[in-house]
Amino acid sequence: MWHITSSPLVRKLFAVFLTGFVIKLMDDFIDLEYDTVLERQNFSNVLGAGILPYAIFIFSLACFLEPRTSISLFFSSYIVGMTADYGTKMPSGLYGYQESLITLILGILLLGPSEMLSSLFIMWSIQLWDDLCDYRKEIACGKNYVKMLGKVECLVFSIICFLSALYLDTVKTIAVSISAISIVYIIYLLSNSEGVS
Repeated sequence: MWHITSSPLVRKLFAVFLTGFVIKLMDDFIDLEYDTVLERQNFSNVLGAGILPYAIFIFSLACFLEPRTSISLFFSSYIVGMTADYGTKMPSGLYGYQESLITLILGILLLGPSEMLSSLFIMWSIQLWDDLCDYRKEIACGKNYVKMLGKVECLVFSIICFLSALYLDTVKTIAVSISAISIVYIIYLLSNSEGVS
């Protein structure tokens, strides 16, 4: 195993997958009540209070393998996830848009503009595509960019973001895309075998 992860490419692929899984765990932790209403699979129902310790542990492994990639993806998921709460005051006392701006600036300063922007573009692409897939479930309630932008606009914006990410970091963009599909498949398997709901 150590020999396998000595390859920079393999380390990056593993780091991307683990970070994607962490983002899913954190998202499920935050959206438990919302997902329950929409009858969507949620890992909080399986892991309970252990979801946060597991997320931190897995993210530690991801950062060990490839810190720049893992942190930029996590920062970007935070920024994208905060967009619907830009005008909301956070526990920090700052508004959502202020926290997002600080996170973006930190990411650029610590990781570089290319690293941060490529992660931001790919996370936006995934978020928009996810909203397209979930539009019918979320049409009556919840945050969905299809309702704000329209289906065609959302699709076009998602493609533009994906191509921008692909241009900035081809390996990371492909790795994130494969990881996203893999995580969705894992959730599907768990929902059928263990009754995640």
